[in-house]
Formats: sequence, C-alpha cells, structure tokens
Amino acid sequence: MNRSLIVAFVISVVLSSTALAEGKLAHLQETGVVRIGFANDAPWSFAKPDGTLAGIDYEVAEIVFGRLNVKNLEGVLNKFGSLIPGLEADRFDVLASGFYIRPARCEQVAFSIPTIAIGDGLIVKSGNPKNIGGYKTVVAHPEIKLGAVVGAATMKNAIAAGVPENQIITFSDNISVVAAVRAGRVDGGMMTAAAAQTVASGAPEGTISRALPFEPAIVDGKPVVNYAGFAFRKEDDDLAKAFDAELAKIIGTPEHVKILERYGLSENELPPTTVTTADLCKP
Repeated sequence: MNRSLIVAFVISVVLSSTALAEGKLAHLQETGVVRIGFANDAPWSFAKPDGTLAGIDYEVAEIVFGRLNVKNLEGVLNKFGSLIPGLEADRFDVLASGFYIRPARCEQVAFSIPTIAIGDGLIVKSGNPKNIGGYKTVVAHPEIKLGAVVGAATMKNAIAAGVPENQIITFSDNISVVAAVRAGRVDGGMMTAAAAQTVASGAPEGTISRALPFEPAIVDGKPVVNYAGFAFRKEDDDLAKAFDAELAKIIGTPEHVKILERYGLSENELPPTTVTTADLCKP
C-alpha cells in the first residue's frame, strides 16, 4: 500500500471513529438533516400533491428536531412493511408513521414515549351497504371481505377478534386499501380510526365514508386501544433519549392539540400519562 493510500485509510478510520464517538444526534446536528421514514399514511406522515410532507407525526417531529437544532427533515417513502428493515439498515434516522408500540417491535427498535392512543376504524362505500358495525358483523357474515395493510396492527386486531384470515385481503398501503373499497374488491378497509376519518373527510361525496358506529376489537374482555410513537435504531440511544426529552415537553400542550385537530383528532386521543413505553413493550 503506497503512502497516499495509507494516509487516506487512516483519515477514513479517524473520521468514522469520531462520528461513532459523537453519536447519531451530533451527526444530525452537524449535517442539519434528519431522514424521516414514513409510509404515506394520513394523518400521520404523508406527501402532499406538491411533494411536501404533512401529518401529525411529521409536524411533531419538525418541532422536536427544531429544538434539537436539526432544521431540515427529509422524507423517505417506504412501504409499511419495509419501515423497520429500512431503519435497521440506516436508510433513515427515525420512523414517523403512526407506528404502534408492540412487544415484538420493541425487540427490533427503540420507541419514544407514547404520542397517541387510538382504536381501529373502517372505511366503506357510502351508505355502508353491508351494514358493518364492527368485527362481530364480519365474523357473522363469511361473505364480507376486509382490506388491510400487510403487517398492520388493525389486521392483527381483527384476527384476534375472531375474523378468519380468509376474509382479509392484504395490500401494501392504505392508498391501495381505499382503491379496493372503491372498486368493490373488498367491503371495508381496515385502518386506524384517525386514518379512516382523514380518508373519509377527503373523499368525494357519495363515494366512501367511515363506518359509524364501529365496535372495536374486544380482546380478553377489553377494547383494543393502540398506542403509537416514534421509533429509532437501538444503537442510536443518544438520539432517542434527546428526542424523548423534548417530546415529553410537547405532548398535550395547546400547540400539540392544535396539530391533532388539524387532522381530525382531539385531546381525547392523548395517551394517559400512566401508560409507559416500558409497559407497552412487555410481552
């Protein structure tokens, strides 16, 4: 190896070691850019027609990272099922896509404190022609087909509530689920209550609507409530802790509630302070 190559190699090793020593947060502050992994899932994080990002998680992340002196948020669109693998591969720095805190996921990523508490919802053709009022209706009528995003918690909740898997058709994202409902390929599209409200509110009149009332999944005698948060790589502990510290100062403030209200939610969806990430991560 000639001298110039040796020098280049040493410099590369030193720079890499310095970056590791500084940690992910210091790196982001130095570059001024954080990569946001999202699945184009309203109302959490999604791309508007002009290409800019919007959504509850995006706006909250923008505030938090601004306080951490990272001013530029770069969206990285992925299919929902590819979010955790993409995070683990360091293709982005944080997941901001209404990601539910679940024990199996806690083994793979580090979650923030809970930011939202929300149940399931269903979109249907206007008028709800199959009169779907909850998962019990689906169980009682084997001809009813539901659409779901592959790997989504709503699908797992439906199965836990007794819906046979052969009555569920999976899709890569909520946009495809909505298209299937409109085309009549499925009778209802499963998503969070927040997403269902957002989709229904933005749909042309007379096309699709949110099924109301809709009885949530009842598991072990209790209605299923999902708690969402941001997710980080486990090795980026410095970033996760700094983010959490600022996030805790925002949750439930008037500024935060206004963000929720812009996307059809309210303070009713705020998680109780008694529910912790550690509790939600327990098997």
